[in-house]
Amino acid sequence: MPISAQASQDLHMGTGGSYSASRDVIKHWIWDTRFFGTVISDNVYFSQPINSTWGAIGPKTKNETNFSDSGKLPNGQTILLKKIRVACISFCGTSATNGAVLAQVYTNILQSSIFEIKIPGREFDLQIQGSAFTPAMSIDSVSTNAQRKGDYIASGVINFQDSPIFVDQLVGITVLQTITNADAAVLTILNAGCSILASASCKMQVMLEGTLTRAK
Repeated sequence: MPISAQASQDLHMGTGGSYSASRDVIKHWIWDTRFFGTVISDNVYFSQPINSTWGAIGPKTKNETNFSDSGKLPNGQTILLKKIRVACISFCGTSATNGAVLAQVYTNILQSSIFEIKIPGREFDLQIQGSAFTPAMSIDSVSTNAQRKGDYIASGVINFQDSPIFVDQLVGITVLQTITNADAAVLTILNAGCSILASASCKMQVMLEGTLTRAK
């Protein structure tokens, strides 16, 4: 049956939970970062919040993730996700592996990755192959005279604004990265590449962009 205007207003005020009915609406990003071991491995982004144990590297900081709870927005916050971005966070020292090699290794891993945004109770809300983040032809290599060749640049951003994903307060959200390949020879290349990224302290970051509402 139809509800009264007062009942509708009461329902709207209740969306803020125990906080004020007034809310901020802002553009916002949430991010999380993984490290690499010496062989390929899957990763669940947003499952390890700030200050959690992060392999042998140390506790995570806000630089690595801006989640303070495992995959959950704080009470009073919701976000409508519209974009996903992946990036290689590289740290090339003076004696590190050539940057073109790191770029190619990162591309190899990305093109053998599947990313899935998951909310509990559903199979997935977004499923995408990592090659969608790269150009159709993507290669970084070093020629015999040590000059770089074959640079192709892409934003690393996928826009799914036509089918945004709503994440409510205190609802768990994760991004699963699965790295696999049917070709055993490629798996050998990927494992060697992970070791190269690990030795250069490179990381991979997933960032989700959307509209955040926040109770005041």
